[in-house]
Amino acid sequence: MRAASSWPFFAAMALSLLAGQAQTPDSYVFPKTDRQIVAFVKSAFDFYKSSRKAGITNGSKAMRFVNGSPSLLQLGDAVSSAMLKTFDLEELAKPENADAYLTLVRISFTDRAKVTNKLDLNPSATFFVLGYLEQRETGDPALEKRIAYLKGCTANFVCSGRGEYEFVPSR
Repeated sequence: MRAASSWPFFAAMALSLLAGQAQTPDSYVFPKTDRQIVAFVKSAFDFYKSSRKAGITNGSKAMRFVNGSPSLLQLGDAVSSAMLKTFDLEELAKPENADAYLTLVRISFTDRAKVTNKLDLNPSATFFVLGYLEQRETGDPALEKRIAYLKGCTANFVCSGRGEYEFVPSR
């Protein structure tokens, strides 16, 4: 008898907990914690850095960061925020690191509609890092042209591999 009288209480508790967890598509943040975003971006960065050394820039492994779930396409400015939590600016400015970072930026600023956190539509962290990289003397004209291309395409989320290739043909 006692169990029957407590059932409505537990049902109400369960419903209130579930209601608190419900998310609309506009409030969904990928992934759910900052730590997960940083870990995902770091793994993508490591992949693109090592694949560039090996001469591999696409393929099924690269596509998991673009077409998979999670995806870099969902992140926008969160990519730069995660990189700033992983590296200091001096370390990020090293050519081998800057090259991989710029690839992540190009991918994450491809499609505005896919960015899940609306705050990441504003490329403030990305503009900050790109501005810093632009001020550095890299000695690599292709890297400097990539930075210039990304400064132009990130504001409107119109970055693409083809656009970068046409802007930086020697790449």
